[in-house]
This record gives sequence, C-alpha cells and structure tokens, in this order.
Amino acid sequence: MVETPVSGHVILERNHFYWKVDRDGNQLPYIDRIHSEYVGKPEARNLLYISGKIDFAQNSMQNGPLLLTHQDRGGYSVRMWQEIQGSRVTLFLNQTHPDPTLRPLFQNRWFRIALSLAINREEINQILHFGSCNPRQWTVNRASSFYGLEWERSFAEYNPVEANRLLDDLGMNRVGPQGWRHTPSGRQIVINPVVIEGGFRPETMELIADYWAAVGVLLNWRVVRTELVMTKLEGNLLDLAAYPCESSSDIGLLFHPLLQIKYWAPLWADWFGSSGKRGEEPPAAIRELWQVWKQMRQTGDEYERARLGKQIVASQAENLYGIGLVGGTMNAVLVSDRLHNVPGNGLLVGWPFGVASLYHAEQFFISE
Repeated sequence: MVETPVSGHVILERNHFYWKVDRDGNQLPYIDRIHSEYVGKPEARNLLYISGKIDFAQNSMQNGPLLLTHQDRGGYSVRMWQEIQGSRVTLFLNQTHPDPTLRPLFQNRWFRIALSLAINREEINQILHFGSCNPRQWTVNRASSFYGLEWERSFAEYNPVEANRLLDDLGMNRVGPQGWRHTPSGRQIVINPVVIEGGFRPETMELIADYWAAVGVLLNWRVVRTELVMTKLEGNLLDLAAYPCESSSDIGLLFHPLLQIKYWAPLWADWFGSSGKRGEEPPAAIRELWQVWKQMRQTGDEYERARLGKQIVASQAENLYGIGLVGGTMNAVLVSDRLHNVPGNGLLVGWPFGVASLYHAEQFFISE
C-alpha cells in the first residue's frame, strides 16, 4: 500500500522484490497498480458496476440479475463463487446482557433451541437465495476437518410445534389476542436487534420476525449504521447480533476466538482477552471450552487438532451459541473483460479483502 488519498480509497503498487515468479521466470505480480475503493451505498455501487469502470468486485446474489443483464454493456462477466461461511446470517443472543430478565433467558439453551426450531430455513433459502443454498445449523463447512453431518442438522428442522412446547415448559405463557409470550414474572419477551444493511440481514430479520411471532416471541428489529451496531456490541448493549459465521473453516475456527464469542457473550470475551482484568468471568463450562480452543491452536499434531476442533463444534451443536440459517451461499463476482487468470468458479473466504486470497491474485493480469 502506498497511499490512502481519501477515506475509503486505497492505492497499492507492485512490489518489484516480491519473492514469487511465474513458470517462465517473470516477476510477479503482473499488475503494477491497484486502486481499491469502498462504496457504502448499494445504489452507488450498482451504478459503478454496470458502468464498466470496475475490474473486479464481489457482490451479493441479490445483485446477480442486475449484473447479468448489463454484462455486454459493462464489458464484464459474472462468475458464481460460493462463500465458505457456515451460515450467511447467524443469530447470536447476548448471554452477558445487562438486563436481569433477558440475561438468564438468553443463557438458557432450551430457549435458544426453541427459537431455532421455529425457523423455516428452507423457506429462507427459497425466498432469499433462489433455492441454491443449504439450509443448516451454524457449524463448519463440509470441507473442514471438523465437520460432522449431525452437527449441521442439529436443531435445524422446522418444528414450530416442538418450539411452542419448549417455550411452554419454560413457563412462558401466551397472553392477549396476539398470544405474545411473557415470562413467569409477567414481562413480555421482546428482542430488539439492530442490524446493518447488506449481507441479507434486513431481509432475513423480516422473515425471522414472522417465524418467532408465530410462537409468541416479538422481534422488534431495525436497520442502523454500522457504527451504532459496533458501539452497542462493544458496550454489551445488543440483544442479538446478526453476523456471518466466520468460524466455518479450519483456519476460521483457529483464528476467531471461541466460536466468535464476542458476538454471543461480549463480557466473557473481554474477560478472556484481558486475562481477567476486564469483563466478567464466564461459567466453568465456557472456561473449559476456551482452554480446548487454546490447545487446538497450539498443538502441532493434526489429529489432535481435529479431535479438539470437533469437540468445540460439537459444543456449538449442543448449545447453539449462535443460531445458523443457510450456508453455501453464492456470490456474483464481477470480472472485467480485460482482467484475466480469474477462475470461473471459486470459493470466497468472506470479507472483501480476502475475496481472491485463495487464487493467487498476483497472477491476475490486464490485457486491453
């Protein structure tokens, strides 16, 4: 990186001393200069895409029809790449919530299981993803060393009858003409998430609100700016966080602290991250699971790493620290006609800076 001329822009220049060469001995990378721009508003991004001014971009499948329609005009092609996230949108109830009523409720695994069983994942797949994805629980993807089919299916079936039974057993009675659930103390159960635009979050929350309303749980969600969501997350003020499952590959499970604990228990995550100086000490079971995660990161034995990783994934399947919805989601990748050596099909690592990391982008080249 040589400069950031204004906010949202990054300019990268070729390193002439980069250690890789191609099979003919030519110095890599081939491309001399890259100008990367972040465009926050979807409408502005779409105008750029179809204008033919972009060489490479990752897009949600929601943009697929638009991009395909304007391929000839824009001088680009569209490649369908699959995301590696275990679940494109994962619902993380805040188990360290400051509210004395919501905290024990969110910590109760049977409450989380009931909410999971109330969700019609196949319908989400059909409505939002053209039926092209895999309705599933939050777990690692199928290429991972830690994968197990039973964990993908854990509490992922659509069973509102069982969801209602579990909520009844927890003493959450339905009150009034709409049948909203109340705690034994008489307080209505209301979950108030704030979510950001993009990534199918608003569309998903709209469907989830309907599914949970059918079993008597009110989801009162709204869309806000990213900065507000992050402020609330860091302040332990979110009821529910809606983010992708990044702990979905071997590297992802190793890299992201304990199943992305900062989303489902911010105070526990802070306690671990500060060696007990901040936050709140987690229960013994979570402390033990943290040690398993640390051992997995430290061992040099691949079989032991697989054993420990599966232990962590099994714990997620049993306890639902996060509620998964749909995995194997597809992205429309825009590739200009002048950019070459880009695969027709591929896997997406996740965040924009990692889009091409699996495909040796130093070998991409431009030919007018």
